[in-house]
Amino acid sequence: MENEVGTSSRNITKDVGDLVDTYIALAKANVTQKAADAASFSISGLFMAALAFFVILFAGLALGWWLGELLSSMIAGFLIVSGIFVVLLLVLIFFKDQLIHPIIRNKIVKKAYE
Repeated sequence: MENEVGTSSRNITKDVGDLVDTYIALAKANVTQKAADAASFSISGLFMAALAFFVILFAGLALGWWLGELLSSMIAGFLIVSGIFVVLLLVLIFFKDQLIHPIIRNKIVKKAYE
């Protein structure tokens, strides 16, 4: 009887050890997955931001050139376009807490809990 209790307690200890090892491996896998997701999200976000920069740059140049030809003054065309960009920048600065921060925060939290 005493031998059965000793064997049983060793089996339970081994099972608990295996269970702890499994939980540790699962935690490592989850952390690795989250890190990989965060890295891919960041890299794709940077790539899209770079492409958006070039789209806005060339669209602004084209609009400035077009307005300059309409007004017969390239300087006026490019000043109007720069004024549009200044207005957009001011709107973003004044409304960043209502527009930009919640969107970014919600995306980060959503990715963290996926």
